[in-house]
Formats: sequence, structure tokens, C-alpha cells
Amino acid sequence: MIGAVSEVVERRFRAMGCRASILVHRDIDGDVDRHTVNQWVELAARRIAHLERCWSRFDETSDISAINRAEGRPVRIDPSTIDLVRFMVIGHHITRGVFHPFHSSAEGVDSSSIDGIGLDPISQIVKVPAGLRLDPGGVGKGLASDLVARQLCDLGALGALVEIGGDMRVVGKGPHHGFWSVGVEDPFGRIDGAGVVLVQDGGVSTSGLLTPHDESGPINVSVDPRTRAPIEVRPGRVISATVIAGTAFEAEVWSTELLVSGSTDLEPIRDRGHVARVVTERGEVRATDEWNRIFSPNEVALV
Repeated sequence: MIGAVSEVVERRFRAMGCRASILVHRDIDGDVDRHTVNQWVELAARRIAHLERCWSRFDETSDISAINRAEGRPVRIDPSTIDLVRFMVIGHHITRGVFHPFHSSAEGVDSSSIDGIGLDPISQIVKVPAGLRLDPGGVGKGLASDLVARQLCDLGALGALVEIGGDMRVVGKGPHHGFWSVGVEDPFGRIDGAGVVLVQDGGVSTSGLLTPHDESGPINVSVDPRTRAPIEVRPGRVISATVIAGTAFEAEVWSTELLVSGSTDLEPIRDRGHVARVVTERGEVRATDEWNRIFSPNEVALV
């Protein structure tokens, strides 16, 4: 039971090329002192740094870089990278290829080559077909948030929130009547389009075209992971998608799917038990029924 007084211990820093946050909820009347929580937060930050070293395709010493250089040869990797590659394949299949964290560097290598990836978690070996390159992108941020948030709860945190570059995982009890109050921005900066959602245990991810406006309309700097070409900002297409799911990995995969496909059809998301909102290039907002139940406009997020 949460005591009469609680506090949130917070650390903000940069990780995986993005802003990152770790928040741990502590019951002041409980058995865990603030010094211990600070140690947990430091351990969590070091875990994120370790995952970045393993997963960054921009680091020549990372597991991902080693796999991409191997040209089909087996590579021994960190156990966390086994999980990452497995989830990359899962995300690709459940979205029928719209979520595409791979690209080819050789003729004749296409998405079907993904099924040729071999994983051996016992020996920590991965074998990726020659010519297929791994590009974790946002799924790495989502999975890292999942792993670290769960680690904090396993250590004994009352509740925890881990966010990396817009991919967030919350677990346990939050400071707002047991929930975490998560801010949601409107891509057009409209006051009535912003607000908060209350989440207790799950992942939240927002994917969007970065769209500052000038006389010609939105300016797009996002790319289609399947083609590596800029996503076309056509009239009526989705330019921002927020998904709440069981994990940050799932939320990231499906928010990316909505953005890349540009579709406002939320039935596949709803059928999987997820909650979602999309905003189109025209400023139209569509959301699942559950979103409308938990979303409060014009409020300031508590965390």
C-alpha cells in the first residue's frame, strides 16, 4: 500500500542520440531509502549505456556493426542483442512488413531474407544472411525502455518510468493515484489537442513527421524504413501517431506502422487490445474509444 507521502526520484540525460528519462516512485514511509533509489537510477542509466554500445549501428564496435560486417558468418553477441534481433523480426512480421528495421546491400536480398536469420540464445550466436543489414532504429529505444523499467521493478521500486526518445515504459504504481500521467503533444501546437493520458503498466510511443510549418505547409524529415526515401506528406495522411500497448516495443512498432502506412484505420490496433490516436496532415484527429476514455485535454502532465 502506498504511504501518505511519496516522491519521484528523477534523472534526465541523453542516450541513443535522444533525450532520456528515468523516474522511480518511492514510498517515503516504506523500507527503501532515497540513497538506495539513487543507486538503482544510476544502475539503470548504466544499463541503457550498455545497450546503446551493443545496439548502435553508428558504433563500429557494437554488436549490430559486427553483424552487418559479417556477411553471413556467425557472430557471438550480447544476450540483449539476441532479444533485439528476435523482436525486430517479430515486429516486421506482425505488421506485414510495414515495420522494416532491415535493408539490403546486395542484389537478390529482400524482405524474405529475414526468415533466414538464425538465433542461438544458448551460445549467444546470431547469423544474418549476407547482404542483409540490421537497423534497429526506434525499436531499440522501446526495447531498452522495457528492459530497464522491468529491472527497476525487480530491484524493488514501487513504480518506474523509463523514456528514451519518445518511447516510454511505465511499470508498477505511479504517483497519480497509482497511475503515471503522461503528456501528449499536438503536432500543430494546438492547446485543445494536447493533454495527458493515465497509464499504469504499459508502453507509450509517439511517431511523427517533424513538421514545422512555413508557407508551403509541413516540412518532412522522416523516412520510410522500407525504401529509405522521405515519407510523402500527402493530403489527409497521418503525420503523428501515438500508441499505448503492453510494452514500449509494441507501442513503437505500431506507432511506426501507422506513420509509415499513413492510414487512419485504427481497427487493427484496437483488435490487438492497444490504444491509439492519430493526427492527419489536415489536423483531423482519430482515436480508439479507449483513448477518449483515458485522455484529458489541456492538462499539464505530472511527470
